[in-house]
Amino acid sequence: MEGLSVNNGPNDRNGGAYAMSEDGNIIHGWNQLISGRQPTIWTAALGWHSFATFLNAQGTYTEGIGILNASASSADGHRATGAAQSQFGNVTWIMDTPKSVLCHRPPDHPGEKTFTIDVSFPDGLAGHLAHGDTLGMCQHGGV
Repeated sequence: MEGLSVNNGPNDRNGGAYAMSEDGNIIHGWNQLISGRQPTIWTAALGWHSFATFLNAQGTYTEGIGILNASASSADGHRATGAAQSQFGNVTWIMDTPKSVLCHRPPDHPGEKTFTIDVSFPDGLAGHLAHGDTLGMCQHGGV
């Protein structure tokens, strides 16, 4: 993790890493924006990524609730927990991510139809994102 920057934006922002897997392959944190605190998630393949965008891509929609950054992580990083602000007050959440959903385009056949696949999280992301797969379900819903 040498050289890992917590801040993914301009110099007038700050951020912090808050919860991490034992091996450092999954980190949960936040960036402070003018509009408020943005929860983030980091893996080597994703870099610092909006946590809400990551959850939405995985099929967990966060509209209507203010997801806060994870406050704890399991040793393997596949379970994280935190809090959220809702119309009912503060609530807690637990997220399990043994797999991640990707829209896959076969790298040897770029004209072929895309389809939705599950890969191990976070290890399965790197190769797929590198050849053009995208986080989340395919727009047509997969095969």
